[in-house]
Amino acid sequence: MIGNMINFCKRNIGRLALVLVFAIAWIPLLFYYSDLRSIISTTISRNIGDGFSIDFTSVSLAPAFPIALELRDFEFIGPGIPVIAAERVVAQPSLGAIFTRTPGGSVEAEGIFKGNITAALSSGKKIKNGHRQDIKATVSGIQLAALTEALRRSGTLSFNVLGALDANGSVSIDSSFEEQPEADLFIKGKTISIPSVSIPVPNMGAVLTPSLLLGSLEFTGRMAEGKIQVDNFTFGQSGDSLTGRVRGEISLSVKKSEQGTNMVPGAFDLKVELNISKSLMDAMTKSGVGLALLMVEKFKSMSGETAKFAFRVRAPVFGAPPTFEALVGGT
Repeated sequence: MIGNMINFCKRNIGRLALVLVFAIAWIPLLFYYSDLRSIISTTISRNIGDGFSIDFTSVSLAPAFPIALELRDFEFIGPGIPVIAAERVVAQPSLGAIFTRTPGGSVEAEGIFKGNITAALSSGKKIKNGHRQDIKATVSGIQLAALTEALRRSGTLSFNVLGALDANGSVSIDSSFEEQPEADLFIKGKTISIPSVSIPVPNMGAVLTPSLLLGSLEFTGRMAEGKIQVDNFTFGQSGDSLTGRVRGEISLSVKKSEQGTNMVPGAFDLKVELNISKSLMDAMTKSGVGLALLMVEKFKSMSGETAKFAFRVRAPVFGAPPTFEALVGGT
């Protein structure tokens, strides 16, 4: 019987190949994508947790090997976070993920806060409870106006910021958080415009901050063993009313409990350099914001009409009164 089947296939190889081609061509057209949309949305929402959901208007196969799904008008919604929307999302599992049933693959999101994000997920080094999950991501053209508008609508921010951000980084996570995350991050921003904001101050009432325009912003840092190392955080450029640089270390551990996952800040040790123009200093003094600089007044020097502050600030635990000392020679 098997021999007869083999002979039949040999005699009709052309016809069988033609049937296979038509089958492959028709599968994307006959597939019940509406059912798949419901399955994907329900499964992901169930696994993320209560109050979280995803939705999209359509799903289809994208041209990629071995398989990729394209979602249109994607939305991710959750309590306490802004709505994350993208015009187009392409998710592609890796071959390893398909055969080993472990998370792995890549995601591309277009039109997310008017920018683009690409990310790759893979299995990392072996740990006590399995393997770490390694994520590498690149962000381009994120518009701060769109991002801060989403934050404002979610109630986490009361004002909008203008400008654009690019970033790239990597993170390695133990999903049980028995081991702390490890990460490297680089962020670059340009033409950052921050509006005047009213801030309530105890015993003073509302204080109106001056508006700011920063021509550039750069951050380079890393996270390991429950600490964030700020290698370099610079903001402003020549001609801006405010420029500065921050370096140092901040303790920040991630704890998982029955109530959820929380970030717990700890000690910090930062070296700060600020350059403030006379016009901005006058505006800060007039509004009352300048009072915040009184505690570092003794670390001020003047260069023409620019006030320069250079100091080191640190505290043994988060919330404790910080101590200040002079930063000599920018070290």
